[in-house]
Amino acid sequence: MSSPAPETLEPAPSQSDNTTTPPVPVSTAAEPIRPSSAGSNDGSQSSTSSSEVVVVESAKENEVVEEAEEVEKPVKSEESKPEPASPAPQAKETAIGAPPLPPTPSVEQAAASIAPKSVPSKSKELTKELRQQLPKCLTKTNIFVSRINKLMSSATGTDRVLMTISSSLTVLTAQFDKLASYRALAHSRNPEKVRVVPVGLLGYIVLPRRPEASRLVAVSARLKALASLISDVRIFMRLWGLFGMYEWLVATVQDPPKDATLRKITYLQIAANTLYQILENLAYLGQHKVLPVGKRRQSNYWLWSSRFWMAHVVLEFWRLKRDRDLSAKGKQKAEDTGEGEEVKWYDVVSVLNSDSKRSVWLRQLWSNLAYAPLTVHCSLERGALSRLSVGTFGAIAGLIGLQQAWRRTA
Repeated sequence: MSSPAPETLEPAPSQSDNTTTPPVPVSTAAEPIRPSSAGSNDGSQSSTSSSEVVVVESAKENEVVEEAEEVEKPVKSEESKPEPASPAPQAKETAIGAPPLPPTPSVEQAAASIAPKSVPSKSKELTKELRQQLPKCLTKTNIFVSRINKLMSSATGTDRVLMTISSSLTVLTAQFDKLASYRALAHSRNPEKVRVVPVGLLGYIVLPRRPEASRLVAVSARLKALASLISDVRIFMRLWGLFGMYEWLVATVQDPPKDATLRKITYLQIAANTLYQILENLAYLGQHKVLPVGKRRQSNYWLWSSRFWMAHVVLEFWRLKRDRDLSAKGKQKAEDTGEGEEVKWYDVVSVLNSDSKRSVWLRQLWSNLAYAPLTVHCSLERGALSRLSVGTFGAIAGLIGLQQAWRRTA
C-alpha cells in the first residue's frame, strides 16, 4: 500500500521583492518523521526535510529585512523634517523665590552695543563753523600781536608801556597798604582808633591779626618789588639819552623855529635836559657801584637832575603859551577867510584821536600838567606827594603817551 503524498508548500518570496506581504504560514501539522528503515521512501523524506529547512531560513531572513526597513523609515523621516528655530534665550530660573536673571546677550548684540555712535549733525555744523571762524580770529590776533611787537621795538614805546605799568602798580600797592592799615586799626583795642575805620572796609577784619601775616601786605611787597625793578629798567634805558639830545641840538641849529621866543625856549630846554641826563647817569651808575660815587653825592645828583627836569617842564609851559598866542593870531586870520576847526578841550576822545594842531597842543598840556607835580615831588628831599598821588599822576602821563604810541603802530 503506497504512502500518501506530502502536502504541497508555496515557494518562499524572493529577497529582491520589496513588498511587505507577510509569508504564507507553513503548516506545523506535518506528518511524523518515519524511521529511516522505510526503504524506498528515504529519498522523498530527505528532500522533504531539506525543503522545510530552506523555507524556515528564508522566512527568518525576510523577518530580519523587514525589521531593518521599519527601523530605517522613521530615521529617514526624522532627517527629512526641517530643524525648528532655536528659541530665544530665556532667563534661567534661579533659586526659589528669586527673580530670574536677564538673558545673556549674543555676540552680535554685544558688538552693536560697543560700536561708536554716529556724530550728531549739530556737532558737525559747530565744527564747520569753528573752522570758518578760526582764520578770522587768527588774523585779528596776528594784527594785535604785530602792533604790540612794533610798539615794544621802539625805545619810546617801551618806555611808555613800562611807565604805565609801574605807575599803576604804585597806585595798587598804595591802596593795599591803606587797606592793611585799616585792618590793623580795626583790630586795635583803642576805641578812638577803631572809629576811623571806614564801614565799607570792615570785611578785612577777618584777615590775620599780625601785619606780617596779612595777605595784602605780602602781595603789596611783591608788587612794590616789581615796580622798583621796572623803574630801574627805565633809568637804564635812558643812559643813552645824550645821543638824542645831540640830535635835537643839531636839528634845531639846522632848522631853528622862526619865532625868536620859541627859538630861545628850545635852546634852554636842550641845555636843561642835557644836564638832567648827565646827573641822572652819574647817580644811577654810582648807585650800582659802577662809579665811585658816595651816597650823599648820589642823593644830590638825584635831586638836581629832578630839578633840571622841573626846569624843562616850566619851559614847556612857556612854549605852550607862546604857541597858543601864535595860534590865536592865525585863528583870527582863518576866521576872516572862513576856515578853521574847533576842538573842545573837554572832548577827551576827540582830542586823543585827532591830529589837529589844537588836539596836539591839548595833549601836550595834559601830559605837562601830570608831570609838573612829579617834578616838584622829586626835587624835594622829603617829597611833597603821597605814593597814591605819585602813581596817579604818573599813570595819567603814561596813558596819554601810550595811547599816542599805539596809534602810530596802526
